[in-house]
Amino acid sequence: MKYTIKGYSIRKDKKAISDIVAVVMLILIAIAAAVLIYLWLSGLVGSVHSSNPALTERISIDAVVINSTSIKNTPVWNVTAYVLNSGSSNVYINALYVINGSNGAIIFGGSKLYTSDNGTSQSPITILPNTIKPVVYMNTSKVPSAGTPIIVEVTTTNGVQTTYQTTWP
Repeated sequence: MKYTIKGYSIRKDKKAISDIVAVVMLILIAIAAAVLIYLWLSGLVGSVHSSNPALTERISIDAVVINSTSIKNTPVWNVTAYVLNSGSSNVYINALYVINGSNGAIIFGGSKLYTSDNGTSQSPITILPNTIKPVVYMNTSKVPSAGTPIIVEVTTTNGVQTTYQTTWP
């Protein structure tokens, strides 16, 4: 038997398995696409993590203590930031800055760091995973007036930064 629909002829006496083949092919294509996407994403994510150690650095400043001492009759301001390394790798702190909270200007800071108020200079300062360590910057130059809002910023050798906002005593 032959049917004609708008100029096309269709034979009804032949049975086809094209529906079953089509479903199986669609399932195979979907599985192959899923496998390819998984392999591509796992390779991409793996290469980003292995090539950029900054992605494993997680630091925060838990507290900041600012006090004044005197060395050889010269007033010295000690800014101590207690830095927590909550990441999975060692962190190397290489700078501490005190920034004016009102205008964003750096008041003082740099890479000459200490681990205590009377220690020897050590830069960068190594902080092991899941530990807190003091990072001290000693300043003998200009200081802001009392009550000035300040931001204490700590940076790592990989460029990861964290800040803590307080006021100058």
